Amino acid sequence: NIGACAAVQAGDTCVLACSDGYAGNATTAACPGNNTELAAAPGGELPTCTPHDCTAPIAGGPGVDLDSCTGLQTGQACTAQCLPGYLAVGGATFALVCDSDGGFGERSGLECQEL
Repeated sequence: NIGACAAVQAGDTCVLACSDGYAGNATTAACPGNNTELAAAPGGELPTCTPHDCTAPIAGGPGVDLDSCTGLQTGQACTAQCLPGYLAVGGATFALVCDSDGGFGERSGLECQEL
């Protein structure tokens, strides 16, 4: 997240931190004291950020296959679908995305009906 460095003045520093849903040590960037270019970016190393694991349990209804939704990390997606012998009500699949809080946000949407 480099938003803190958007308005750094000459001679000032700013903190570069990982965005929500990612872990890593913050770093510091600096704008040289003699800088006169408004478009110049502060100098410094970007932090190394790693995504959080999605650990929130997902409860699927009868006949819902959530096997592709295990082992995901922030920003990754999976597809819920119906198991063999079931038919999706209102659509064939339902996409879920791992949120920055380690959950899948809205988890309803796929309903499977036994054939």
